[in-house]
Amino acid sequence: MAMLLRRHRLKKEAATATDEVVEEVKNLEEQTQEEGNDETETTDEVVEKSSEITKPNSRSKKDEIKAYLTSKEIEFNESATNEELLALVE
Repeated sequence: MAMLLRRHRLKKEAATATDEVVEEVKNLEEQTQEEGNDETETTDEVVEKSSEITKPNSRSKKDEIKAYLTSKEIEFNESATNEELLALVE
């Protein structure tokens, strides 16, 4: 009987801890939404962020190279190979 009570108590404590975590996550989500509504990015801020893309190298994926070229306003052929795109980076 004592073993059953201990199991029940442990399950109840675990459920309480889970409820607390769920509540905390909800609060954080609400704060994030409220903060997100207050801050609107200007075009300059978005451009500044896009210019922070790191320079790609031979290990970069094609999409990463394209994103870099786009951020630097460098025109490229969509069907170009990685090597061709990397040549435009230099």
